[in-house]
Amino acid sequence: FVEEWFSAEGDKDKNDGLNSVVCDKSGFVIAVGFTDGKFPESDTTPPHEFKKRDSLIVRYSQLGNIVKAIQEGDGSSNHELKSVSLTPNGNVVISGHSLDPVQTGPGNGTFM
Repeated sequence: FVEEWFSAEGDKDKNDGLNSVVCDKSGFVIAVGFTDGKFPESDTTPPHEFKKRDSLIVRYSQLGNIVKAIQEGDGSSNHELKSVSLTPNGNVVISGHSLDPVQTGPGNGTFM
């Protein structure tokens, strides 16, 4: 095993976690999970106070640098992405869990 790169991001006083990663055909790494605070370099949609868990998508370059980070939540419900995969033509498929009925339709539940 040869470590090519390592990345440690996030707020040291909050919980962050990556649940699933995939490498695309260009060598970029797409990781999904959650954050309980403001993730560095992320676009937060919509802007809000960080009271609950937000879902997180991070795209890393081949060298381990953050290319794009997207944090999604509303500050009042927990959101978490559980898995990421690629279709044969390279589209990204993400699944997760939200306790926000606006995100998942009536009731709480799993989404894809």
